[in-house]
Amino acid sequence: MQKLVWVEDFSVGVPIMDDQHKRLIDMINAVGDTKAPERVFDAIMKMYSFAEEHFRAEEVMMRRIGYEGLDEQIRLHKSFCDKAVDFAGRDYAQGVARQEVFTYLCAWLTEHILKKDMAYGKCFKEGDARSL
Repeated sequence: MQKLVWVEDFSVGVPIMDDQHKRLIDMINAVGDTKAPERVFDAIMKMYSFAEEHFRAEEVMMRRIGYEGLDEQIRLHKSFCDKAVDFAGRDYAQGVARQEVFTYLCAWLTEHILKKDMAYGKCFKEGDARSL
């Protein structure tokens, strides 16, 4: 499977969030690279756990700056976590399910970063981003 690659266009201008997005990309790529069914499940669960941590940090940061799009972000984050739980319950013995999961995760993350997260990135001044 073709890997998801971090490009500077993904940067939201908040270093801690950019670093976490890079880690999520690495975890998504691990799902795509994993062939053994039990390892696919493990990779999804690791990514899910980190995503929950990342989403909490992002939501705290958005609350701190009074971000108007917070409720939508919370809804999108919950939807992502619900989908990850659904994926964890799949049978990965066949490569089709793994490909579906990988494709979904790549599309979701790039869409979310490039559209939703960029909006909060614009709300930060350089000094605010460094203080996180």
